[in-house]
Amino acid sequence: MRSIWSKHLIARYVIIKLEGGDSIGRILIIETNTKNVSIIDDLLEKLKNHPDLEIMLFKHEPVLSFPGLEIDTAHRKVYCDNQEISLTAKEYDLHWDFWKGAG
Repeated sequence: MRSIWSKHLIARYVIIKLEGGDSIGRILIIETNTKNVSIIDDLLEKLKNHPDLEIMLFKHEPVLSFPGLEIDTAHRKVYCDNQEISLTAKEYDLHWDFWKGAG
């Protein structure tokens, strides 16, 4: 599930509780739009050595989403109903100017 694009999102942390083997018990997702959030840093520090948890950091790659339309700005790709639309660089740039005003 992708959310409406936010150019201010800096990081997404995913914490997975492993049940044993390849089974996942619970997933916790933490998103932040600022650097050095002490409560998140403290939480991650306490959890990083827990044997049943796996912590992953995902760098944010912005996506602008509309119903039936997604614009992947990091890869300069456009999808309509989950199918990629082939655009030249100039077409993408012209559309991007329009889309960013609509977001």
